[in-house]
Amino acid sequence: MFPYFFIYVSSFLVSIFKNRKNQNFVCILLVILLGLFAGTRNPGIDNDYFLYKFYFDTSIKGGYLELKTELCIYIIPNVVSWFTDNYVNISLLFFAFISLSLKIFSIKDYKYFGLAIMLYVSNLFFMQDMTTIRASVSSGVLLWSLKDLIAKNDKRFFLKLGFAILFH
Repeated sequence: MFPYFFIYVSSFLVSIFKNRKNQNFVCILLVILLGLFAGTRNPGIDNDYFLYKFYFDTSIKGGYLELKTELCIYIIPNVVSWFTDNYVNISLLFFAFISLSLKIFSIKDYKYFGLAIMLYVSNLFFMQDMTTIRASVSSGVLLWSLKDLIAKNDKRFFLKLGFAILFH
């Protein structure tokens, strides 16, 4: 229980020191802190770990067509497998960094950034980034595309939405 409490308190403490001069540094620090926590979790701590392990193993062995799943399940583990045999954990780490980068940098301009981080880490982080990693990346892309939707940049919005389809 202590690691979860530590990650919650430390991410909130980091987020309250954000200002206009250091907002990119704080966002990068939060992505690294939360990404390492989510991406290096122990096997079996979530319900989907062994399913992702099966997907990654099958895609490495050339069984992508049997999986009938997203293209990212094939691309990320196969690229990672060129460099290391630990492609399952490294792929989970990649998914965590992609998801958190999209979400944290999408909300970096919020007036109440510390409160947004506190609410995100206390609720969605454990449900999405620790369990449903593909849905987490998709929701990050959706959050990233909201500014384009509000500004009525339809082409950019649908391009980003199409990017989300790769992950969900």
